[in-house]
Amino acid sequence: MSKNILITGASAGLGKATALHFTQNGYTVYGTSRNPKSLTDTSIHWLPLDLSKPESVDALCHYFIENDIALDAIINNAGTGLVASVIDTKRSDWKEIFEVNLFGPLQLIRGLYPQLKKSKRAAIVNIGSVASEFGLPFRGAYSSVKSAFAIASESLALELKASGIDVYLMQPGDFATNINNNRILVNDIHPDFVNHHNQIHKLINEHVSDGMSPDIMAKALYNIVENRPSKFKHTVAPMLQKISTKLKLVLPFKSFQKLLINHYKLNT
Repeated sequence: MSKNILITGASAGLGKATALHFTQNGYTVYGTSRNPKSLTDTSIHWLPLDLSKPESVDALCHYFIENDIALDAIINNAGTGLVASVIDTKRSDWKEIFEVNLFGPLQLIRGLYPQLKKSKRAAIVNIGSVASEFGLPFRGAYSSVKSAFAIASESLALELKASGIDVYLMQPGDFATNINNNRILVNDIHPDFVNHHNQIHKLINEHVSDGMSPDIMAKALYNIVENRPSKFKHTVAPMLQKISTKLKLVLPFKSFQKLLINHYKLNT
């Protein structure tokens, strides 16, 4: 019998690669997009979802409840990025990135909890980011929201254990996706930060363009859902990013800060 999985943000990038991998391995895949009518891949059941709108999240949850569809897994993949200094990030920017990357996914999990319980053993995989491990320069909002999502996921994993629902956190590094085109734009940059903002934005775009293949992530996520490892947090990232997470744990703060300053050329 086919298993049902919901993958948010399945129309491109990591979500698309993951959705295709699960369909090829016998899953019935429900994929979300803000514009599902423009999508032509009939192997995926496309559903509309805008995580920034609570009513859109409610409508998606009602679809599964009204059609009595049990869910064996949810992969909360959809999200957005933002590149700007903390000084240049307006309240509305903070609200938007938290709506899409935190409030929306948590509302979705809450609404679909009854459908997960219908499965004999369901799984939730929340897509965080290696960036959640650091207060990265000009990525303060993104690092913050992914850090909050990681901690909420950790709490959720403990709370759902008795319900038989396994919760995992996947923290990707740089992957070759279209995220460069989908970030929240902050156009009003203070003159003090223009040069560093531009050079870091360019560097981030280059890292994404040269990033790992999304197929690697698709296989890693499939392995988690299928095999249910005991480990909660999983990282799939270039070696330098993996090493950086370890260095932060052992180096004095000022020494690690100096590494970031040199890497991002913030002392010029």
